[in-house]
Amino acid sequence: MRIFSKKLGGIAKNSYRRSRRALSWYTALIAVIVYLMYHLLHGNRGLFALFEIRKVVGTESCMLGDIETRRAFLSQKIRLLRPENLDIDMLEEQARAVLNVANENEVIVNTGDILPNGPSSDPLAREFTKEPTCAPNSSDTLPVAQTQ
Repeated sequence: MRIFSKKLGGIAKNSYRRSRRALSWYTALIAVIVYLMYHLLHGNRGLFALFEIRKVVGTESCMLGDIETRRAFLSQKIRLLRPENLDIDMLEEQARAVLNVANENEVIVNTGDILPNGPSSDPLAREFTKEPTCAPNSSDTLPVAQTQ
């Protein structure tokens, strides 16, 4: 009977060692998963950084659209002032705004919106002094669960 108990004790010790070894592997695996999940969410390239970058890209693309519109408007004005196709009305408008001149028989009413170095009376030019026109995209924020 003594031999039988030693064998049974040896089997019990081996199963205890195997379960302890398996537990240590599971613990290590869980630690690696937690580590990877943390770095998936946080850090320079995590999900939270991705949402911030998307928000910045949306704002910058909005500003780019406004700047491209302003550039097109200014290039049109420049094209009208070139010697090849000089627009007399545009030349007169620029001369009056920059030099602050008028004819003797004209009455000048100062409304405060025509300045030599500021925005002109052109309604399109006034649009460019405003803030960017586009609002932040709703897809740039984290999704929110809706309750019923």
